Amino acid sequence: IKKKYLEEQSTEVRRSLPLEDYLLTVIHRVRPTHEQLVKYAKFHTDSEEEIEEAIRFLLSRNLVTIDNTFRYVTTEMGKALILAYVSIDDGLQIVEDLSMLGNTKITVTDALRVLSTNEKVLNVSRGQPVYGILYNYISGASVQINISFTKADFENLLNTARWIANAMYRIAKALGIDTAPFEELMKRLDYGVPPELFELYEAVQNRWQVIQLASHGIKTVTQLCKHKEEAEEIIGGEKTRSICENVD
Repeated sequence: IKKKYLEEQSTEVRRSLPLEDYLLTVIHRVRPTHEQLVKYAKFHTDSEEEIEEAIRFLLSRNLVTIDNTFRYVTTEMGKALILAYVSIDDGLQIVEDLSMLGNTKITVTDALRVLSTNEKVLNVSRGQPVYGILYNYISGASVQINISFTKADFENLLNTARWIANAMYRIAKALGIDTAPFEELMKRLDYGVPPELFELYEAVQNRWQVIQLASHGIKTVTQLCKHKEEAEEIIGGEKTRSICENVD
């Protein structure tokens, strides 16, 4: 883009971020004074009125604040959106969705329901029942793959769900909401098994093999090493020996 601009092949640099998102990123990285922030903003727009309005928006939504050295800094919520790689619009929508849960104790199921209604997740769902698909996956059950919902479609859905689950966790933390159910949900989306199989998955590192072991009553590393012959048939002798070499 710089080369094209200097060679006058293009007179305008395309802006991939809304001004508010751009300024939030600048503030997080630079901690600028007001004057510095306006200078940065002018890479995006020449309108000082638009710049001031964007700054007021960030302050009003508690995404940034001014510290005692008169520099703009991100709040915990502002940092959460930056670290989660979500836009301000998407982040504030998650804030609203989480607020709908109220003050009751949140469960993993609650977190999954919120995740399953997220617009970004629904956009890659190919019209499939998101909650059911993800619930089956995190429970260690099979996911129906067919011509209308391929393996690539499922991987896209799963990766998007992992991204939004991470955003939900960071935003919940900024809001002071118990993060335990969101942490568990993220782990289950990574592993594809229920919590009682986490230890086994961390040792075996293969979802399908862990599910096969569990179907044979092997749900812990200790049980695996007590039933080596069965384990070897599923995960192989070399992996079984490697897992069990330091297990009493």
